[in-house]
Amino acid sequence: LFYLGKYFFALMIVFIMGSYLYVYHPNIFAQTKMLWLITSIFLIQFLVTILMQDVLHWSYLSIPITLGPMLLSMLLDASIAFFGTIVISLVLGASAGNNFQLALMVFIVGTIALFSVQKIRNRGQMFRAIFFILIGYALVNFSYGFIHYESFRQMLQNFAYYLLPNAILVPTAVFLLIGLFERFFDVTTDITLLELSDLNHPLLKRLSVEAPGTFHHSIIVGNL
Repeated sequence: LFYLGKYFFALMIVFIMGSYLYVYHPNIFAQTKMLWLITSIFLIQFLVTILMQDVLHWSYLSIPITLGPMLLSMLLDASIAFFGTIVISLVLGASAGNNFQLALMVFIVGTIALFSVQKIRNRGQMFRAIFFILIGYALVNFSYGFIHYESFRQMLQNFAYYLLPNAILVPTAVFLLIGLFERFFDVTTDITLLELSDLNHPLLKRLSVEAPGTFHHSIIVGNL
C-alpha cells in the first residue's frame, strides 16, 4: 500500500504537468522532442537528489535544487519553469519524508533562480543570478531557523557549508549543461544567438573581404 500510494502520487503529478502543457503550451506538448527535453531535466534533478541523499547520505541542504528550474527557464520559458518548480518542490519534499523546509526552499529559491536567468546575455548577469539565489537561500534558511529556534551559529554553518557552495556551483553547472541540451534537442537560447552575432567568426570575416556589400546587407537584416 505504501508503494501504491507513491505511484499514485507520481501519476497525479505527471498528469497535472501534462495537462498544463496540453492546455497552455500545446505547441510544446505536440513536439515529442520538447517532451523528452522536459523529462530529461526532471530526471537529472531527481537522479542528483537520489545520489545526494540515498547514495552519499549528505544533508538535504546539499541538494542542487535550482538545477531543474534554471534549465527549464533558459531552454523553454519562465511559465513552464515556474510550474516545473512547483512539481519539483512537491516531489523532493515528499521524497525526503515530507520535509517542508526542503519543499519551501525549492519553491522560493527555484522561483528566484528561474526569473534571474531567463534573459542572461553576459557574465555580469550570471553573477547577478548567483547573488539573487544567495539571497533566496539566506531568506529561507534564516526564517526557518528562527521559527524552529535554531542557534545563529547553526544557521550560519548551514549557509556556509551547504547553501553558499550550491548557489555558486549549480549555476556554473547549468551553463555547462546548456550547450549539451541545445545540441541534443535542437533548442536555441539567447547565449547561442549572441555567439552567432559575433562578427569575428571566420566566415563573416571572409564575407566582409570578398563581398562587403553582401556582408553589410546581411548584418543589417540580421539585426532587424
